[in-house]
Amino acid sequence: MRVPRIYYPDLQQGKSTAALEGKAMQHLTRVLRLRTGDEVILFDGNNYQCQARITSINNRQVELLTQQNQFLSRESNLDITLIQGISRGEKMDWTLQKATELGVNRIIPVDTRRGVVKLDSNRKISRMHHWQGILIHACEQSGRNLLPELDAPKNLNDAISLCDESKLFYLDPEASMAIKQLPEITSNNKLCLIIGPEGGFDDDELQMMTNMGAQGLKLGPRILRTETAGIVALAAIGTLFGDL
Repeated sequence: MRVPRIYYPDLQQGKSTAALEGKAMQHLTRVLRLRTGDEVILFDGNNYQCQARITSINNRQVELLTQQNQFLSRESNLDITLIQGISRGEKMDWTLQKATELGVNRIIPVDTRRGVVKLDSNRKISRMHHWQGILIHACEQSGRNLLPELDAPKNLNDAISLCDESKLFYLDPEASMAIKQLPEITSNNKLCLIIGPEGGFDDDELQMMTNMGAQGLKLGPRILRTETAGIVALAAIGTLFGDL
């Protein structure tokens, strides 16, 4: 039986106990239905994990006895930032989940002109909490010990400006360069992949990305949905240059 994995950011070297509260406790007791004596793996989101055994469960917390922390990285040699046009509900959730499983290091949601989702300040906060939970669960499921960095939603220009050390590419069905022709990635292996929303990029956004040094990539003769395109591109890039 596979040992359940739980995100625990407070993992400390030399400490032999841990306590889970809140959502982590609820997930462990109500979803996984674990009991005293069961074993779990705790990971901190920074490539450290440890074996742990449940010693007690009460109404406030789950207490665990932990073993020594172990550094265990399952990261690719690529450092990929995904700039993703915000899509509706489960489509965005699916994109974030699969991008995490495929090894993306940073995710920047962006508001675009043709995007159908417009978030006010309150909705941005609630979406950020929800999306962070998606990333955590994806790491728990996939065995990944590094939690991707998640930025608050930004406009496209500001998001691209954060990737000044990365090779920039945006997906465009009319681009001349196929993904299999992707040029050699820079010496630091940093790459930024830009995906449009359901409505795609408009002409001004395409020109702005070109002016900022981004190159267009196409994935083939068919137009893919926004929630499909990024994942297909990440898998292809991982196959060409990474660890897939």
